[in-house]
Amino acid sequence: NSANNPIKVATYQLPENDLEKLAASVKRGQQLFTGDPAHPNGKKANCVSCHTDFGRQAKFRFDDWGTLVRPNNFAAGVFRGGKRPVDMYYRVHSGINGSGMINYGSVLTGDDIWDVVNFVYNLSYPGMRETLKIKIN
Repeated sequence: NSANNPIKVATYQLPENDLEKLAASVKRGQQLFTGDPAHPNGKKANCVSCHTDFGRQAKFRFDDWGTLVRPNNFAAGVFRGGKRPVDMYYRVHSGINGSGMINYGSVLTGDDIWDVVNFVYNLSYPGMRETLKIKIN
């Protein structure tokens, strides 16, 4: 996307401090991330194909410039490009040029992208994983 064609960020639909709705969003996001066919709409992003074991066992690969890179370990909580949820939304929506991170903006709805963001954002917080019933072991 460019200045002439900015990313349209979908409105975030979850009310603040509603853990039940957040947990449902996280569950859908995990289903998208893992390619689980149980997703309510049958959609799959299958992020685990590169972010093996949520990034903890991701294999090294070469980017478009020949640099050895590794898909992000989301459980570590280090996010290049910003940790704000909207920054993560941009990366899921548009991918990361040259890195091999594909864009999902034409495949997933805005709500789907927010579900993936909610899931990934909470992976690095063991207390939130427990509260939201995220199993990554």
